[in-house]
Amino acid sequence: MPGIGGCKRGVVVKVLAVWGLLLGPVVLLRGQENVSQAESKPAASKPAPALDNLPLPKDQIIVVVEDLKQALERSPVRWVLLSPEAYQKLLQQVQPSRPAENPAEVLLAECHYQGRVIFPQGAGSRPLLLLQMRLLFATTRSQQRVEVGLKGARLTRAELDGGPVSWTSNDGRLSAVVASPGRHELVLETPIAVSYDAGQRQYTAVLENAPPAAITTLDIVVPGKVRSASVKNGGMLRLEFGEWPDPSPAKSGGGKIAGTRLLSDAVGVLSRLELSWQPVESQLPGPAGTLTGNIVVTLREAVVETEARLTLSVRQGEVSQVRLRLPPGSSQIFWSEENRATWNSLSTDGQGTVTLQLPTPLSSSTPSWSWTLRWQQNLPQKGPVRLAIARLELIEPAEYQQFGTIELNNPENRPVSWNGNVQAIEANRFRYLAQPVQLELRLEEGSTLPPLVEVQAQYSVLVTPQALIVRGEWQLTRVQRLNWRELEFDWPEGFELDQRGLPSNLVVDQPQPRIVRVQLAGSQFLPHKITLEGWTPLASASPHPSGQVGGQSPASSAPFKGRKEFALPWLVRAYGEHYGRNVQAEVRVLEAKVQFPATQFLFQLTLGPQTRGLLGPGGRRLYAQLPLHPPAELPWDSHGAEERIVLDLAWQPHLAAAQWEGKLCVTRQRWQLEQVLRWQFSVTTPPVLNLQVPPELRELQRVRLRLAVPKAKTLTWQEVWVPLETVSQQGGEESSWRRLVLPPGTFTGCEMHFNHTAPLDMSERGDGTLPVPIVLPARDEAELQTLRLRCWHTADLMVTPVPGSLWQADQDRPSSARGDSTDELAPDLALMSLVADAPLVLQTRSVPPRPSLADRLLVLLQPAQDRSSRMSVQAKYWLTGLGSTTLTLQLPPDATLTQVLANREKITPSPESAEDGSSRFRLLIEPRFLSRGLLLEVHYRLSASRPDAGPTMAMIPWPVRCRLPESEPGIEPGVVRWALLLEPSWRPVYVATSALPEENWHWHFDSLAVWNWLQFPTSQRSRQSLESWLTSGRDTSPGENAPLYVWRQHGAIGEMQVAIAARHAWTLGCSLIAVLVGAVWLYGPRWLRLPALLVAAAALLLLAWWSSWCLVATFAGALPGILIVAVLILAIELQRWWWEKRLEWQAGFESAPLGSTVQQPPPASAAPVKPRSTVEAPAGQLPHPLPSSTGQPGGLPSRSPSPSN
Repeated sequence: MPGIGGCKRGVVVKVLAVWGLLLGPVVLLRGQENVSQAESKPAASKPAPALDNLPLPKDQIIVVVEDLKQALERSPVRWVLLSPEAYQKLLQQVQPSRPAENPAEVLLAECHYQGRVIFPQGAGSRPLLLLQMRLLFATTRSQQRVEVGLKGARLTRAELDGGPVSWTSNDGRLSAVVASPGRHELVLETPIAVSYDAGQRQYTAVLENAPPAAITTLDIVVPGKVRSASVKNGGMLRLEFGEWPDPSPAKSGGGKIAGTRLLSDAVGVLSRLELSWQPVESQLPGPAGTLTGNIVVTLREAVVETEARLTLSVRQGEVSQVRLRLPPGSSQIFWSEENRATWNSLSTDGQGTVTLQLPTPLSSSTPSWSWTLRWQQNLPQKGPVRLAIARLELIEPAEYQQFGTIELNNPENRPVSWNGNVQAIEANRFRYLAQPVQLELRLEEGSTLPPLVEVQAQYSVLVTPQALIVRGEWQLTRVQRLNWRELEFDWPEGFELDQRGLPSNLVVDQPQPRIVRVQLAGSQFLPHKITLEGWTPLASASPHPSGQVGGQSPASSAPFKGRKEFALPWLVRAYGEHYGRNVQAEVRVLEAKVQFPATQFLFQLTLGPQTRGLLGPGGRRLYAQLPLHPPAELPWDSHGAEERIVLDLAWQPHLAAAQWEGKLCVTRQRWQLEQVLRWQFSVTTPPVLNLQVPPELRELQRVRLRLAVPKAKTLTWQEVWVPLETVSQQGGEESSWRRLVLPPGTFTGCEMHFNHTAPLDMSERGDGTLPVPIVLPARDEAELQTLRLRCWHTADLMVTPVPGSLWQADQDRPSSARGDSTDELAPDLALMSLVADAPLVLQTRSVPPRPSLADRLLVLLQPAQDRSSRMSVQAKYWLTGLGSTTLTLQLPPDATLTQVLANREKITPSPESAEDGSSRFRLLIEPRFLSRGLLLEVHYRLSASRPDAGPTMAMIPWPVRCRLPESEPGIEPGVVRWALLLEPSWRPVYVATSALPEENWHWHFDSLAVWNWLQFPTSQRSRQSLESWLTSGRDTSPGENAPLYVWRQHGAIGEMQVAIAARHAWTLGCSLIAVLVGAVWLYGPRWLRLPALLVAAAALLLLAWWSSWCLVATFAGALPGILIVAVLILAIELQRWWWEKRLEWQAGFESAPLGSTVQQPPPASAAPVKPRSTVEAPAGQLPHPLPSSTGQPGGLPSRSPSPSN
């Protein structure tokens, strides 16, 4: 029997599931067919080409028609006939809007840096690091891009698996295109300029946009001895000095390099390689010093301004003066030390050089000095000419290395050429490695540029209860070839110009309502910033086109709302002097922004569909309404068709956000609606809320209100009941509006709960409609964002929305606004609507009933603690799908109903007559139980059917047949668990059922108390754990041990027969039988032993066949008797062993083989010595041994004593 001896029987099933994923390449073929127009009149002599010879595309479809126009009109396909030029133009318009390609998806596995540092000879030479990168990676598909980076790098070698490389570029970053999947090796070589910092006395080589890899190693050879070396964010490097093979591939079989090897086996993932090392002082190679410069060149209308920030670093020797050669024609030369505002003028000699005397001579002890040098170059009025710019050659000290950067400010995009030792980093930014540089400005013959004014505009739009205010600020960022004097603005119609606060040197004139001019009061120039402000009263603004829409409460005053379409002020023209002539300059708006600041006026702003020239959030163009949440800022659409910004602005007071959620439970008899109206107050808490109540709920007097009270950083919910006040219409008639007065306080939101139950009207055919009454807020007080309905109904009913409804299926289940968990079932119907006034009408239709679904069923059996053999039964169903709310239950015979509970609530059943005389009753389940799992409990009592054979038979504990009630419609169970509850003084002696016992019993062998060993096996389950399993489906941890016995079955409801007996009586009877059987076996006649054994075995087999539980109960009750028999056998064996040992200890006795005889010793002359024995026995006789456990006289015969000499 399972569960005996603490052994658990379990079946472990291992299921291996293999999912196959078939990946197939999808090839998308895009073809573009260029069709050329045929000549109007083909040559008569040239024959028409055959159809097979025509250059037709692959998989072509040929349609032969007489009239192309009629064929296109009659075709079911919508054709668009374009010329090749028009089609190419459309492709060019679509091309900029195509999304960029996805970045490479391949991560480099390994990156190995190898290289050497060289110091070229000659003036202006700079050390270089000849770096080789060996990249290892793997691709999974063909034509896959592998991003390498190396933006701005100059590659001298590139090989992919020994062959050429196919490159693509994204924002200057290189990516290699790999044709086939697999493991690949990419070898790249590039030279990197090495800079020297005289202050820290170290060399630095930087590789921008280095290829990041999971494993990165470094092996660089530097001439001479190195004291220390490191990689930024990569740690210190290992140094090895000696002669090393040249790592460059060109000299792989050549000589060696004497120097220091910089090594690292794990640098880490680097996106920027910055290698630094410090050489030994006595072996500083390279030039005697360096001159680094950051040169900024600004191209203006008539001059070229150059500013150079220079740093001279001395490594060897001493420097007391610096001579520099400037470009020809340089003038206005000034210099200043770093961090000083004093400028000193310089003049050039006949060779165009300037000399600077250093305040302190430079040497290795004071190695560096920084200063700034400025000069100008005049531009000729006519071309052609080539002007050298950014030239700054160091003449003294000689043999110094020069390098740095050049930044070119070229607002007019004048042509510039460069070559030689100048490298372009990006647009208008260069790097030079030596001086003089070959950077030239080209001026062509007859090139004249018109005057230009560039401006940045910023607008501010403010809505107040009295006026709409627009403020504009124009920042003049650049003026070219113009001495400007006057600005002309295009002013919006209907806006009054506010001249208060304007500067006194400005004269603002408005000759026409749409034109505003700003002029100078004197001969001074205009300021760089112009600010104008205008306003229009809101009383003249056009009201909202819809006026007062439906749903506005008559009890509240209509809030002010409006809408206006207007253009913002725009700077259109500028006037000034150009080479002594008064001209009109072009105005170019570079950037414009419109701000909607946050103010104390609580208005909600919305941009309508007529808004033009603005971009929405994320840079998207506006095609519909856009709600604004001040402070907000929107940019100008500079690439759009509109040159100006036109606003379609609507405003209204801030409305609270509201959400409606309904829970509808429908049965054939009744329906119940629980609706929740959630409010989210945006700014302040309104004192009064107005509700539009449907006629079905007008009798409602009070409403349950939950208020969200802010407390610190959390929200607490306060629940109150608030009365509803009726709002009367004109004439004293009752309206559909109700007023709700909120309690005093500050709240961030609230929830209103409304419940309504009504009968369901269905026709004789079993169909009908159900209009759902919805409580809505006033439109002028709240914006109803979403409406969601969840519906549950019984299985004998089908509920759907009527055709043409504005409600649609809701795919997302809304989360609770309070964040608490819910045990609701999945709804049978989920609908949502974004239209506030959309009516909700459902149609119902009857369908054939289906059985109810009971996921879990728990049957608790509790016998009466007397000899009446009565038993209390509690059948508990966990129902998740009701086939019908009308449930008919028929109890088994001899059963008496005690009570029925539904979710712990008592239900009054309706009795019905049954043909067999059994108890039959009907239950009516309320609709509110449909949304959650229903716990249905049926309690009744059963009596045992015992034969009428007198008082003797009445004393026998007859079994009670426990059966569950039959239901109509039926109940399909999932898991059924039977539990038998007994008092400690009673034990089950007979259990017959088709369910399998659960392996949760154990014997009481966990203590040294012998009496506990003889107890009946009890269960590790508790009633609380079974109750928790019934509602949650999870077994909790075992509780306290209790006389509880559990059986389990799946998918079927059987029956159980149970008989109980008193614990002491059953134990005494079973133990007495065990003792009698043991006594017969030990002391009974030999002929009786075998029949007694056969009878006992037959009895056990009969019990096992009749009820396996009886075998367990008999064995458990006979444990004391079995223990007594075992102790008796042990005592007999110990006594026999003791007598045998005493015989061996007697003098003159020793052990003899079994079956030997004892001979009489001959008489002796001398009297025998009396043996030392504690037992007196006659001479020549032995004591009789005690019988053994087999009934035979035991003991070993002793040898006769040997005769004495």
